[in-house]
Amino acid sequence: MENVMHEQSKKRYYLLICEAATGIVLMQDCVTRFQNHGGMTAIPYIELEVEDEKAARRRAIGILIMYPKAEVTIYDEHMQYITTLPTAG
Repeated sequence: MENVMHEQSKKRYYLLICEAATGIVLMQDCVTRFQNHGGMTAIPYIELEVEDEKAARRRAIGILIMYPKAEVTIYDEHMQYITTLPTAG
């Protein structure tokens, strides 16, 4: 029962990865440039279910450490902008 309550307390956040120098959206591998194909392809957000915004920020910082030429934008569960974390490099 405790595990079920813990799962219910998680919130959904979305991360969008871009090249810091150009602002071009990157795929979830943080390297490949996103190709829109005439508006028919969904934006490649990374979906997280974590306890709070701090946990989402920690995940974003981890991505920036691994991919220093990227920047990460965080959105809440309603796709409302929260913040953009600039490149770590």
